[in-house]
Amino acid sequence: MSVVPGRVRLARPQDAAAIADVHVRAWRETYPGMLSDELLASLSVPAHERMWTAILGGTDAPGAHVAERADGTLVGFVLACTPHEDDAPRDVELGMLYLLDEAKGSGLADLLVEAALGDRPAFLWTADLNHRALAFYARHGFRRDGASKRIERWDDILDVRLVR
Repeated sequence: MSVVPGRVRLARPQDAAAIADVHVRAWRETYPGMLSDELLASLSVPAHERMWTAILGGTDAPGAHVAERADGTLVGFVLACTPHEDDAPRDVELGMLYLLDEAKGSGLADLLVEAALGDRPAFLWTADLNHRALAFYARHGFRRDGASKRIERWDDILDVRLVR
């Protein structure tokens, strides 16, 4: 593992725009070949900023952390939140974890998981085709529990549930 080029801290409401930018860029870096070019091109930073403004002003805000380079530029984020499904297998969901390509392999993703979850039991959903994410989560003790779902609005991609 390379030297961590920055730090992880709790997200603040004023981070919403920067998180939104990273969110859209990370999807465009992560999902080519899994999601259509049209879907990736349609992602909107302003729409994501509205979403992050709501998250950072709501009850899930304590589970939001950001990773930033030494110069303060955001390169990733994580959100641990209350599950949004009735039959959730755990009380905490790792709802989102994204890092820009430039920060992958730096150790920042590990720090984000630690900041958001520590060693608490949790679950998450991830694309079945996202082999890098599946390997990363396995290193953090997450295993498939057999649940899956297709997400129609995201090109009918198959998501699988991981639990620890």
